[in-house]
Amino acid sequence: MEDLPLNFDMVALLEARRGIAYCDRHADEPVTMYCVDCERDICVVCFARAHSRHRCDDVRTAAEGLRRQIDDDVERAAARLDEVRAAVGQLDDERATYERETSQLEDAIRRRGEMIKQSVDAQVTSLLGRVERLKVGTLRDIERRKERLELSLAAMDSFQSYSQEIKTKSRVQSMSQVASDLRGRVDDLLESSVSLRQYHPPAVRFVFSDVELEQNIVGKLSQCDTFTAGTVYFTVAFSEIS
Repeated sequence: MEDLPLNFDMVALLEARRGIAYCDRHADEPVTMYCVDCERDICVVCFARAHSRHRCDDVRTAAEGLRRQIDDDVERAAARLDEVRAAVGQLDDERATYERETSQLEDAIRRRGEMIKQSVDAQVTSLLGRVERLKVGTLRDIERRKERLELSLAAMDSFQSYSQEIKTKSRVQSMSQVASDLRGRVDDLLESSVSLRQYHPPAVRFVFSDVELEQNIVGKLSQCDTFTAGTVYFTVAFSEIS
């Protein structure tokens, strides 16, 4: 039996089952100590050569201490884990609140913009209506003046034709009477003639309101940090328009 080759894999499994570990630097030496300063398992050869002045302990005793240390670390990590979970939940709540508040903010801005647009549209409609009424009235006045001038023109043309005809056909003896009648008619015609003064429609100008095109008439965002809750709140400060 002693001459048979050694099955090193089987030996390693049996030694691991018995709790025996060998030094990674000295393969034939079992690990029996733990170097506290270097934080590694060592064998007696390692101790004699490099760790004799270090704080060392029995490997099993050190293992028990390390197990307790692991338990303490796990417990501290678990406590921190609960804090992290709480922080994640708080951020979820803050996100939901922030999304709700910004949605309300967007709605307020849209309502404000729509109100301003409606107000502007109403003012534009009112101004256009006034311009239309002025235009209709002025054009009607121009048409009346033109009609009176055309009537006066027709009367003068008729008088001119009549005077030429009566002058030609009248007898010499009655010419003085004809001339007198024509003078009376032309006097009446000139007195009843409309004014020939040059007409100009009333001037109308459009004066812009004192609002620049790039001026913000909707509102502005006002930001304030609330450190207690960690939320950033926005308020809309609306500008007044007349």
